[in-house]
Amino acid sequence: IIKRTLAAFDAFAPGDVGCDGFDESQGCYFLRAKSGHCRFVVIPPPGGLLNPVFRVAGRWVGPVSVNSAGQTIRDVVHLSDGSVLFRLSGWLRSPVAVEVSGRVNILSEG
Repeated sequence: IIKRTLAAFDAFAPGDVGCDGFDESQGCYFLRAKSGHCRFVVIPPPGGLLNPVFRVAGRWVGPVSVNSAGQTIRDVVHLSDGSVLFRLSGWLRSPVAVEVSGRVNILSEG
């Protein structure tokens, strides 16, 4: 479960069958940044969540900073559609906050 604290709340990927924030066609959670920022909390199911992958749309230009639990996520991949892709490594057994921020092209954001 993803609890969005700062993000576009009506954003769903075309492959998100249940409109629950998980894009089944890509195998990742999908969120859209709002004005260059996206904050959310990952609430794992009772059995935990192993190495979840996230795609955050936002028309990023330049470096994107991703932080979780006081750690910087260094492996951030920029995709051709302007979104970024990253993974939280390990077995998540308790809620984890994530923050994504960077410069965006506001003329094409959306």
